[in-house]
Amino acid sequence: VLSTGTKLAPTRILSGMGHLPIECTDNHPFYARKLTNVWDNETRMYKRVLSPAEWIEAKDLTPDYLIGNIRPYNNDEYVSIKNQQYWYFMGRFLGDGWTYKVRRKNRKNSFQYSVFVCCAHSEFDELKECFDGLGMKYNYVKERTSYKFYICSQELMEFCELMGKGASEKKVHPELWDESIVNKEAFLDGYLSSDGHVDGNSFKFTTTSRQLVLGIQQLVMEVYGRHITITKNTPPVTKNIEGRIVNQKPYYVGTFRK
Repeated sequence: VLSTGTKLAPTRILSGMGHLPIECTDNHPFYARKLTNVWDNETRMYKRVLSPAEWIEAKDLTPDYLIGNIRPYNNDEYVSIKNQQYWYFMGRFLGDGWTYKVRRKNRKNSFQYSVFVCCAHSEFDELKECFDGLGMKYNYVKERTSYKFYICSQELMEFCELMGKGASEKKVHPELWDESIVNKEAFLDGYLSSDGHVDGNSFKFTTTSRQLVLGIQQLVMEVYGRHITITKNTPPVTKNIEGRIVNQKPYYVGTFRK
């Protein structure tokens, strides 16, 4: 760094397919290609033609331009000790899990560390198979509307907490970016099986975490080579659920096709 400084400058907000609104200065460069429709007499239809990619300042971008997204680097030389079943579990935890730490009674500086994942009654066999594949001792309890599976392990709890605590602070596990495509796909499968659903030919997922929706976007680009359409929704501040008034936060919906 040779020098630093600040200045006030006008900004604009860019919106487009495959990313959230971006606020930037007028001269911020974007790597973009211009899209035009060219008539083809032989086929009697228009064909989409893209210009060579070039750096375009934000103020010069028009709806005719497509801007590039960053595709994560995949380290083919990295050898993982974690298998597909492990990362599938991590995806399920990200969608439907939480951690719990409690002090043991009558024991000084002694704690019990637990990792929980819940599911609907109809998903019991599916989640049991997930926990069986993890190869760790676990238990489960049946409740009125769900099953709760749990594992007591400090190491596992600390690993899971690297994905954030609280729905709005969740993110893709930082170690996953060095993993193989196969393990990344297993993680996506686990996450989508908990927080996602199929809508016709599309997959959809919902989260209140901006960091998570952008992380899943990067994974989908790398694993499937597909873009995600992201929309932000702002619901009423509160909602009545079974007689209880609960708070609501803005949330993001991601949609893509494999």
